[in-house]
Amino acid sequence: MYCSPVLVGKQLWRSSIRTPLQSRAFHASSPQITLPPGWFASRLSSPIRRFPDSGFNVIDSTTKVEEEKWSWYSSEAFYPARIGELLHSRYQIVGKLGYGGHSTAWLCRDLKAHKYVVAKICETVDFSAERELLAYTRISSLKSSHTGSSLLRKILDTFEIGNRGQKHTCFIHEPLGMSLETCRSFFPDRKFPDVMTKSVLKHLLIALHFLHTEAGIVHTGMKR
Repeated sequence: MYCSPVLVGKQLWRSSIRTPLQSRAFHASSPQITLPPGWFASRLSSPIRRFPDSGFNVIDSTTKVEEEKWSWYSSEAFYPARIGELLHSRYQIVGKLGYGGHSTAWLCRDLKAHKYVVAKICETVDFSAERELLAYTRISSLKSSHTGSSLLRKILDTFEIGNRGQKHTCFIHEPLGMSLETCRSFFPDRKFPDVMTKSVLKHLLIALHFLHTEAGIVHTGMKR
């Protein structure tokens, strides 16, 4: 899991297909319909999904898994997220993606935007969360034509989650594709072709150039 602004390659495209509502021409004499305030918002929000609570193997509560194996792990510091839980009245957790030294990552369904997002939930004592938020805020505030600005993972939302009198910072991001480390397994001897290696390095350096020259940020956590 990535704990700071992650450099990613994006495939940028926009659909040219228009929906029936976009393509339909309404006659000027068509009757006007008045709907109550909030009607569209309530109708367009996805329903909360209900997940089964039986029919699968249950891990013994004394068995340590994933982040629980860290020597510094504390059940009071890490947020006890649950499948099906609704975060910020908008993001419903549907599965766990991973964990890091001071946070966990969860795949969520954005019930308002009708898409999947990733929620990174930081532990209560994660001092880097404040720096990370400042970095994302700085990047989002820049109106730049630099190519590198499109190669950075952006923050979609941020908020705090309360638990046992503590606060957990939560970042919402777009889901990423596979890591370079995973991608290597699809190539003979786990080696990228030269042309691919050069392309990855080129985009990486372009993104770093934007961070250094325009955002004034030093990236200290490169990942494969």
